[in-house]
Formats: sequence, structure tokens, C-alpha cells
Amino acid sequence: MTHGGDVVPRAEALEHVWGSAARDNVLDVYIRYLRSHLGSDSIETIRGIGYRFVG
Repeated sequence: MTHGGDVVPRAEALEHVWGSAARDNVLDVYIRYLRSHLGSDSIETIRGIGYRFVG
């Protein structure tokens, strides 16, 4: 959310939040959780790159 509108690559988000020990699917699960609380339009998936907060 601090990047407000910038595309954050998946690898950068994983490393920044969970560190090197994180599994790849943990980000998918957490994005789904955030969308359920913030609304499905709040986080945009940029295929092949990462995510963008639009809310």
C-alpha cells in the first residue's frame, strides 16, 4: 500500500514481507485475503509481473 499505484513485482513483495523462507503461494493466499476485506477491485493483478493497489 505504500507504493500506491506502482506495480510491485511478486518476488519483491515476497522478500519484503516474508523474507527468503516464504513459499510462492503464500502471496496468492494473502492477496485473496486482502481482496475479501478491501474489495475485489482494490488490488489489481498485473499478469506476469505482480500487483498494484488501486484503492
